Amino acid sequence: MTNQDELNKKLFASFNESLESQEADCLPPVYEELSEIHQRYDEGSFIDQGGMKSIFKVYDKITKRHIAMAQLSESHTQELYDPFIREARLTALLTHPNIIPIYDIGINKKGTPFFTMELKEGDSLQKIIDSCAKNDRAYLQRYSLEILLGIFIKVCDAMAYAHSNKVIHLDLKPENIQVGRFGEVLICDWGLGKVLGTPTIDNFDQLLFNPDFLNNATLHGTIKGTPGFMAPEQISKEGEKDQQTDIYVLGCMLFSLLTYQAPFTGKTDDILKKTLSGDFSFPLNNQLPEGLKAIVTKAMQTEADERYLLVEHMRD
Repeated sequence: MTNQDELNKKLFASFNESLESQEADCLPPVYEELSEIHQRYDEGSFIDQGGMKSIFKVYDKITKRHIAMAQLSESHTQELYDPFIREARLTALLTHPNIIPIYDIGINKKGTPFFTMELKEGDSLQKIIDSCAKNDRAYLQRYSLEILLGIFIKVCDAMAYAHSNKVIHLDLKPENIQVGRFGEVLICDWGLGKVLGTPTIDNFDQLLFNPDFLNNATLHGTIKGTPGFMAPEQISKEGEKDQQTDIYVLGCMLFSLLTYQAPFTGKTDDILKKTLSGDFSFPLNNQLPEGLKAIVTKAMQTEADERYLLVEHMRD
């Protein structure tokens, strides 16, 4: 072997060693990309605001998808931190295809809590009802009575599941039901939700009556819920709330799906009086099946023990 051959052999060996060293130091590209992410979410864009929350559309750099992020509104106070986190944790405990899923809970750089969830696509059930009430042809064609009843059954399925886990919603209304383009139905906004049988947190009931906390229904901080979609027992602080409370409101929701209007209308005080007295009636010109009207009437009895015992009974 000549000196040149020996030199070439050494150079080749050195090149291979260098190449092997580079390969050992080089991380898989996707792994390396993930390891370099220090801020998971972008700033996002504003979607909506209600009660104590503001909702933003953000991009999750880890999962590479757009999701929704809930943050406390700018006027928040620290006394709302725990109820806000409590809502997120309560919702996260409910794993059902018709209950909005929670992805993450945390504290942002400003020191305030946030949680992320599925980005809701489509319309709220309230928008669907309002559009049908306005004789919007596209909505009337898409949402026949059969389709609307199918949506309602999915809501009942989700509430039956929640009740089986001793969780009540206490703010069910068409505005809190999201309907997707492909038949997805999600119950959202569990901010007033309650786990039955759990100890009462000190001053928590008083906090729930804080108008900054209530979801779209402050009434100057005197009730929990939304007028027109509340059971009589929700009008009083002392009223006992349980599964029958949600069942009453499911009756209100079914009324709206059948008539394209709320069961109680007017000023707030009038609505509350009508709710307490059970003063509602079906439109005279609405040709509804008597069976469906009977379901609404039973669910909306002013006395809780005269309503359906279980959501499953109403659904069936």
